[in-house]
Amino acid sequence: MARYIGKRVLTMIPVLIGVSLLIFLLLELAPGDAAQSILGDYASEESLNELREEMGLNDPLIVQYGRFMKDLLLKGDLGNSYQTGRPVLETILERYPMTILVAILAVIATALLGVTTGLLSAVKQYSWIDNICTVIGMIGVSSPSFFTGLILIFIFSGKLGWLPASGSYGPQYFILPIITMAFGSCASQMRMTRSAMLEVMRQDYIRTAKAKGQGDKKIVFHHELRNALVPIITVIGQQAGVLLGGAMIVEQIFSIPGVGKLMIDSIGTRDYPMVRGGVLFIALSFSVVNLLVDLAYSTVDPRIRSQLVHQSKKKKGASA
Repeated sequence: MARYIGKRVLTMIPVLIGVSLLIFLLLELAPGDAAQSILGDYASEESLNELREEMGLNDPLIVQYGRFMKDLLLKGDLGNSYQTGRPVLETILERYPMTILVAILAVIATALLGVTTGLLSAVKQYSWIDNICTVIGMIGVSSPSFFTGLILIFIFSGKLGWLPASGSYGPQYFILPIITMAFGSCASQMRMTRSAMLEVMRQDYIRTAKAKGQGDKKIVFHHELRNALVPIITVIGQQAGVLLGGAMIVEQIFSIPGVGKLMIDSIGTRDYPMVRGGVLFIALSFSVVNLLVDLAYSTVDPRIRSQLVHQSKKKKGASA
């Protein structure tokens, strides 16, 4: 298992390098001038050229990228912000816990609600419960997060006045953002859970368990849900990565001081080092989530765990 984890960690390195190269190319193609954004619209061309030279923006793209990777790999330095002059890594680490908190709470809400409604929908197939869950799921999948967030603000903050519309000053401030992020993801989770459960419910060992007289609860939770967990966990992992990336929009709508809002503000001010650092952090988070999902497979499914152990022993025997 340790060998497998080490191998997966090593595969993250080329992924992050590819992401860093891609974001460099995209920012180079993006319209606008970082020096113009710093000095203003009325700055002279001489002042702009001096600032571009000082910031290294006049260097070829390959030189800028090489300098960035050298500082990142040798010093762990993501550069300094064009706007504040502060280290990018320091600024992101200050904002990152807020993004992680919102994303984790949204993932928990997605898993609990999505799996529960999907389970009920599968057990009560073609009933009114199944129909209601299906309709809600279709609405959730079809509604983008920015639309859901604005509707929730309009109803619960503007009309009813029950919840605050923006900020992060207490638990009540996170209710609307979490619902916004979890609504669409919960719908996808519900549909996958229902599909996986229905597939398992048709297997021969389920009929055998019923023929032996086992109770309905034991059959559902011990046999059906347990054997349907692999695709369910896959979707939870995918949704966790999506929620980390989608937190940018939600943080902007609800004025939550996380990495997402920081990146959007940095895009508007052409603060390219901050944008690059934020994208790399999100890519790293997504890679870690995928690793945790793969490890969760071996926990819930003994067949996968035995296969990993067998491969590890086979490699050790071959090396010996």
